[in-house]
Amino acid sequence: MKKYAEALQAINQAIQILPEYHKFYLKRGDIYLELKEYDLALSDYNKYLTHKPDSSSALYNRGLAFLKLKRYPDSIKDFSRAIEVKPKYYKVYIKRAKACSILGETQKRNQNLLKAFKLKLAGYM
Repeated sequence: MKKYAEALQAINQAIQILPEYHKFYLKRGDIYLELKEYDLALSDYNKYLTHKPDSSSALYNRGLAFLKLKRYPDSIKDFSRAIEVKPKYYKVYIKRAKACSILGETQKRNQNLLKAFKLKLAGYM
């Protein structure tokens, strides 16, 4: 945790110096996600996605934050958008399957798990 607190302090200073450098918001969102500060992570991912709406990593991580906040439809929406951008990113299918499972969407869960399994076997990350 200390490592993340130090990283957060450094990135906050960097944002003060260069607030227009959007990648800082992505990185700070990642730190907030690790610190389980999901609302703060969402805020930073939203800022980043305003400038980079096709960022599969930002969509995936915002989906994770939504998942942790039990905002399952929002997480599915972000995971689906991340898949549109990067269709062979198997981890997104796994997380979307989890959200579908929680919502009782068994068939969608199974479809996502099968797709993730096929991609993993094919060597995709």
